[in-house]
Amino acid sequence: MPRKQIGEETTLEMLKAFVTLADTLNLTETSTELSATRQTVRRHISHLEEIKGGALFTLSKNTYVLTPIGEAALPDARHILRQAERWSDPRVGSDTESVYLEAI
Repeated sequence: MPRKQIGEETTLEMLKAFVTLADTLNLTETSTELSATRQTVRRHISHLEEIKGGALFTLSKNTYVLTPIGEAALPDARHILRQAERWSDPRVGSDTESVYLEAI
């Protein structure tokens, strides 16, 4: 699978779909949890797979399983989402605390 060009857009919604599917390993549960269609979740995963240059999941007996690429990408995806949540917290960035999103 060819990799996308550097600078292709990855959204937080795509990363949420990836992390949630990795947690549930079930497409229906993931789409329900995210209030998204199954098609949208699949599209997000497909886009991320193009960016990473390979499959993030395999499907075995109606259950998703992380591939080695998916396992390697998961910690960074979780980190990015945690950083985005912290950045969005109105208590963060006050006079006593500052947070920076790290480039990965």
